[in-house]
Amino acid sequence: MNLVLKIMGLVSIVLLISTIICGLWIKFHPVGNDLNFHFKLSIITVILALIP
Repeated sequence: MNLVLKIMGLVSIVLLISTIICGLWIKFHPVGNDLNFHFKLSIITVILALIP
C-alpha cells in the first residue's frame, strides 16, 4: 500500500507540472490551443491528488 501511495504521489506531481506548463503555454500562445486537453488534464490531476 505504501508503494502505491508513493506512485500516486509521483503521478500527481508530474500531472500538476504538466498542467502548469500547459496553462502557461496557452497563456502565451493563444492561437490554436487545445483547451479540452488542458481541462481533462487538470481534472485528472485534481482527482488523483485527492485520493488518499
